[in-house]
Amino acid sequence: MRKPATSRLLIFMLLIIQLKAGFGLPDFSMSEDFGIDIIQQDSSVLKTLYDSARFYSRSDPVLSKNLLHKLIAVSKSQDSSNLYDYYALYGNACVLNGEFNEALYYYNKSMLLDRERQDTLEQIRIYNNLNYLYMLSGRLDLSLRFAHEGIRLIEQMKQHGTLPATIGQFGNKPALWVEAYFYSNIGQINMKAGNYSAAITNYKRALEAIELCGDKVYLANTLNDIAIAYRQLKKYSEALNYCQRAVAINKEIDNEYGIGLNYQTLGDIYAETRNLSDATTLLNEGMEILVKSDDINAQSMTLLSIVGLQIRSRQYDFAQANLNKCFALINASSDLKALRDYHYYQFKLDSVRGRQQNALAHFIKFHAADREINDVKISQQIAEVQTAYETQRKEHENKLLKAENEVQRIRINKARSTIFSICAFFTLIFVITLLIVRHQRLLTRNKIVELKQKNLNQQMNPHFVYNCLTSIQSYIFQHDAEKSLNYLTKFSRLMRKILESSQYQYMSVQDEIEMLNLYLKLESIRFKEKFEYTITVDEKIDPLQFKIPSLLIQPFVENSLWHGIQNKAGKGKIAVSFDLSDQAIFCTIEDNGIGRAKAGELKQRLLPNHISLGSSITQERMKLLRSLYGNKLDIKYIDLKNRFNEPVGTRVEMYLPILN
Repeated sequence: MRKPATSRLLIFMLLIIQLKAGFGLPDFSMSEDFGIDIIQQDSSVLKTLYDSARFYSRSDPVLSKNLLHKLIAVSKSQDSSNLYDYYALYGNACVLNGEFNEALYYYNKSMLLDRERQDTLEQIRIYNNLNYLYMLSGRLDLSLRFAHEGIRLIEQMKQHGTLPATIGQFGNKPALWVEAYFYSNIGQINMKAGNYSAAITNYKRALEAIELCGDKVYLANTLNDIAIAYRQLKKYSEALNYCQRAVAINKEIDNEYGIGLNYQTLGDIYAETRNLSDATTLLNEGMEILVKSDDINAQSMTLLSIVGLQIRSRQYDFAQANLNKCFALINASSDLKALRDYHYYQFKLDSVRGRQQNALAHFIKFHAADREINDVKISQQIAEVQTAYETQRKEHENKLLKAENEVQRIRINKARSTIFSICAFFTLIFVITLLIVRHQRLLTRNKIVELKQKNLNQQMNPHFVYNCLTSIQSYIFQHDAEKSLNYLTKFSRLMRKILESSQYQYMSVQDEIEMLNLYLKLESIRFKEKFEYTITVDEKIDPLQFKIPSLLIQPFVENSLWHGIQNKAGKGKIAVSFDLSDQAIFCTIEDNGIGRAKAGELKQRLLPNHISLGSSITQERMKLLRSLYGNKLDIKYIDLKNRFNEPVGTRVEMYLPILN
């Protein structure tokens, strides 16, 4: 009875020896694969082969790939239920072997099977693998994108109540731990890109999950990461608070390595706040601890911090000795950030010692490494991905809130219908019920109109923000720090006003004027004073008490600027006025642009297929507002012409209902 098992074991050992020697077939063909028949006939051999592939995935990725060749060949011809897992493992082996393109190919194959099987947890695993792959290959923008995709699926499963307490794909770690892991990765990517505020936001999300999870080592590491991010923002009190919390936890669990990292962070904070004595003590203590670990990067960064203090205290010989040690560590770790900082401190040391030629050489190497690390294009793409995700997250939260309200509304209506059905047996009650239903229908119609108006109001925000971002982007690229800061300050105030206004159906005249002032000022700066503008308000109008529909006037001002003034040869003028007229506010927007006819011709010639989203949204809003407030709201377009019948501008007249 034991001979077949012994025979299978011997054949399996021969198969391992053959694959160890590198004779695996890259095309997964079965005709020449040694031992395939044995694998197909015995599931225990198949499992052993799978376990071996996992075991060798880190220590010998080439052998792991060869083993997976066999497994994939068997899976394709026999049972394909585990093929998705084999593809994923094969991709992992390729990553460890530095074969990123091949890894991407097999991750995508695994993802296709995961989506066909609707296996969300496996998709999360592949998104994590792709995040890691692109981080290794330097594509931080794509790494961030896939990290966000992973956290999106985790949050989706949480909302549907389908997220298990532990996730096998991550070594049976708690789901909260996996959630924190994704948020930490997002924080690290933003740190590398210099988006420190975004990094803090995501680190704190990770912190919330980790505190519930109870992993104190991970908790202390996350607190330390937050402290480092706050230090980069020069918010030293916050940085000290989080770092001291991390030290307390690491001391509680006797995590010496974690304490070493915390001392390094504390030393850097004290060095930047001119507490050089405490900084030196902490950095030296941290170095003594970190030397015992195998974290070469942490050792080199701590040494560099010590070097910085030694240069400041003119201990040049000690600084040079530590720089030499640091350079040896950097060569062993290939840490580009540490190499950059090494060249920087060597440049400073050579400068103060009068070695100008050496200083210049290190200065050039420092800037070369800095340019390689701080890829502006990648940083911009990372910022865009992060902004898009945060926007999508808020929109999703709003949709969930609306969905909950809709469920409550349906439940209420269902209860009412039950009551109406019971009362329908009685004639008198039936008549009363009929009146109630008719009344309820009228209320519902009005509610639908209000909700539609709110939705369109929300749609105006992205349209308006997009145009403002287009303006601000072109100005920031001029690299004028002072004016850029001034511009960004006005832009942030404008964004705050827009976000506040989008929550309400109406806003005060004063808020509308302030928004128009900010918008026109921003556009005036961007167009280099190409136009001037005035905003006047009738003395009879109380700007604080009088309310008008929100975010309605700005699109018409924008049309005057973009279609009338922009293409005008000379100085442009825009005049906005608010007057009280028959229990309504009469608003006019007048410009001295090229006129609607000429603007239409230019648009037809340059952008024949363009559809103005802002105009269509505004017109739809006007229709809904008329259904709510009747004929109190009206708009007229008047083409202004001179005595030769030539266009000299456009005037828009609007009658707005007073909503207070």
